[in-house]
Amino acid sequence: MNEKTPSISSMKYSGLTVRVLVSVVLCSTVLAGGFSWLHYQHVSKLFYTALNQQVQVIRDGFTPALVSEIYADDKEGVDFLLRAMISIPCVVYVQLDTDIPVHQQHLKAGDFTAAYDENHIIDLPSQRTKSEGKSIGKLHVRVCHGYIRKGLRTELKSMVFCAIVFVVVLSVLYFTVFQLNFTRHLLFLAKHLKQLNIDNLHQSMGWSQRRKLRYQSDELDLVAHRIDELCQDLHRKIQEREQALKKLAISEEFYRQLVEDQTELVVRGSAENKVTYVNQAMCRFLGVSSDQLLDQGYEKIFDVDDMNAINSMHEILSSQNPVAFGEYPLTHSTLGKRLVSWTSRGYFDEQGNLIQMQCTGRDITEQAKVLQELRLRDHAIRSTPYGIVITEPNLPDNPAVYVNPAFEKMTGYSADEILGKNIRFLHRGDHEQPDLPKLRLAIEKHSAVNVTLRNYRKDGSMYWVELIIAPMHDPQGKLTHFVSVQTGVTDRKQTDESQKRLTHELDHRVKNVLATVIALASQTLRSSTDMKIFTEVFSGRIHALARAHEALAKEHWDGIYMDQLAHVVLDHQLSGMADRIQISGPKVRLLTRLSQPLCMTLHELLTNAMKYGVLKKDSGMLRLTWEVVGDLDHQTVHIHWREDCPTCICCCDGSSQPGVGMRLVEGLVIYEMNGQLDHYFTEQGLHCEITLPNYKNNSNF
Repeated sequence: MNEKTPSISSMKYSGLTVRVLVSVVLCSTVLAGGFSWLHYQHVSKLFYTALNQQVQVIRDGFTPALVSEIYADDKEGVDFLLRAMISIPCVVYVQLDTDIPVHQQHLKAGDFTAAYDENHIIDLPSQRTKSEGKSIGKLHVRVCHGYIRKGLRTELKSMVFCAIVFVVVLSVLYFTVFQLNFTRHLLFLAKHLKQLNIDNLHQSMGWSQRRKLRYQSDELDLVAHRIDELCQDLHRKIQEREQALKKLAISEEFYRQLVEDQTELVVRGSAENKVTYVNQAMCRFLGVSSDQLLDQGYEKIFDVDDMNAINSMHEILSSQNPVAFGEYPLTHSTLGKRLVSWTSRGYFDEQGNLIQMQCTGRDITEQAKVLQELRLRDHAIRSTPYGIVITEPNLPDNPAVYVNPAFEKMTGYSADEILGKNIRFLHRGDHEQPDLPKLRLAIEKHSAVNVTLRNYRKDGSMYWVELIIAPMHDPQGKLTHFVSVQTGVTDRKQTDESQKRLTHELDHRVKNVLATVIALASQTLRSSTDMKIFTEVFSGRIHALARAHEALAKEHWDGIYMDQLAHVVLDHQLSGMADRIQISGPKVRLLTRLSQPLCMTLHELLTNAMKYGVLKKDSGMLRLTWEVVGDLDHQTVHIHWREDCPTCICCCDGSSQPGVGMRLVEGLVIYEMNGQLDHYFTEQGLHCEITLPNYKNNSNF
């Protein structure tokens, strides 16, 4: 610290040594003067006491002797006594006046003109019994204090001399002690306070130099200057500290009032888990006073079952991690158990030891219930199989702000790819939809709407979706969002289309069946000779038609396999002739339009074989085979019907001409199935070749 030395013109600190010396001299002088005055008063008292004693001696000693001499009429004795009185230092004049008639005397002694300070008149007592108590004369004694004053002056001179010697000796001694001791202590103080840095204190300075440097600063001036600056600095710091303490007190009061007024629960505790402070909110919550909780353990506040968890939370507090959080129940005075969110903060000393801890709690029971409900709703929204979208119309282009996982799964887009965009991007330019104007009008008028639209997934596939859009308003009635619940209805749409097709196909098939039944009835009637034959033949054909319908129904009218159809026709009629019938061919699924006519065809061929062909006798084999030619787009099925009967030639009835049944078969193959029929009779029996187009884009169908 290099501070500036006081200037020579500074009179505030110059000559401090002289002032100290003068002060020492003045103090010594005052002290010597005090002692001298006390001594003077004491000596004066002694002189006046001696004077009074001498006067008393005259009263008590000289007066009786003088009266005796007067009665003895001894003038010489009287005169001797009077001169003896005059010899007393303070007595300057004595006069005797007697009133005895025989012995009247008027004697004097001393200088009548001399100055005196006191005149004592002493009565002369009578020696006679009868005259006892009466005075026989007067004795006048004049006393002068000059002797006393002279003695006091002499004594005063001695005292002044002694005082001067005392002042000099005491001043030199005191100043020397001050110079050596006081300066040393000041420098020691300055050294340890690091406030002083005086360069010339090591230089000696004699009295001649001090006289020459009368108005210059010496070491004491520098020390005084530094001490004064130090005192000013300390005074300033003390004032600042007092102001800081006042501000701190105000701040503490403000903080205390703030803590008292807040609605949050506040409890402070010591390192021993003893409660040191609770605010009024905590007292109101528990329904107790603060005096009932102070210096008590935490178990007075918290439930015993929660103390282990609370202690565990407090144990993790450290100087590096002074804050901990937790949620623990607290018993309200009227509301019962309440869930409280706690924030615990620990305060540590420099060694990291816990000093105190403050816990701030907030009742979150209602918030927890609301949060639980929100979580439940959010879980319900996320778990629902329906796509949910929330848009914000107050933003440009009414973008999506929330989509649930079901919507992501429905569209194939992730939430990041959807949020911030208008949902119309899922239309992909397919704007010619009948419900789109209805949707736009509802959004424009902020009303609810239910529409069905075509959307396109991320992979480009189209799907149908049913949208239920509803507006959301705030408590003031202002529109904030739109919520859209979307249900995929592609399957329903396909089902509706399929239902329409089935209805159309059913209508078509019913008409075809009725036409077939009518044709069968007409042909059967023309070829029948009586009603019994008509009933038998017509019933067989109707049953064959029914079996074909039954087989198609099992396959949901989506075609039937060739081998399945063959077994449906042949197994039903020939349950006891399985060893005489051979069915073989590759796996091929026939179209629906071929199933029913082919079933009728096989039924007619089987009926002819049973009545007129190979199955009429007990010997012979019936072989039904087929083969497939071409791919699916141009698939052709070649069916071979071969009867091998070794006992007959041509038909079993001896005719090689086709009957009504074969004519029916020709009609079914050529006109119903758009196929080709080639039949002929060999030595073993009937051979029939049927070629059928098994693909959908046949020109005639």
